[in-house]
This record gives sequence, C-alpha cells and structure tokens, in this order.
Amino acid sequence: MKMVSICMAAGLALLSFGAAQAQTVVTGDGGMTLYTFDRDAEGKSACYDDCARNWPPYLGSSDEDKGEGWTLVERNDGALQWAYDGKPLY
Repeated sequence: MKMVSICMAAGLALLSFGAAQAQTVVTGDGGMTLYTFDRDAEGKSACYDDCARNWPPYLGSSDEDKGEGWTLVERNDGALQWAYDGKPLY
C-alpha cells in the first residue's frame, strides 16, 4: 500500500510532511489514513477477503460528492468504494 497525494476535498484532512517531501496524507471521515493498493487495476479493486479485513475499503454511497477527481467504483459484492484519480482507496 502507498499514500495518495491529492488536494484538499470536502470532509477530508490534508496533512503535509513539508516542502521537501511531495507526498501528503489524506484521511477519511473517521480520521483514518487512506491508501491505494498497487495490485488494483484502474477503477477495479483487487483487495478482498483477508486483504479487505486488514485494509478496509473506503466505502461511500451514490448520494455523496467529494469533488473533482473523486469517483465511486463498484466492488464485487456491489458495494461502492471511493477512488481518487481512478485508484480505489482503503
């Protein structure tokens, strides 16, 4: 897993590690850090079963809007998972 670098979005906190480091930390509504998974294909989660228990998907609903760059991707079980720049978030 790796950190996602993004701009400030509604309902999320953006924490900078300083000017010398390009990555930032984004947290979800509950204050947990959000991550991407290198094995995910564009817009499709590869994290299920034990993976999803250890790295819970950041779920959303179709009536929410987080702003530019944010989308919802459908998981195999029909749940909707937030993605940024096409990358599902955990």
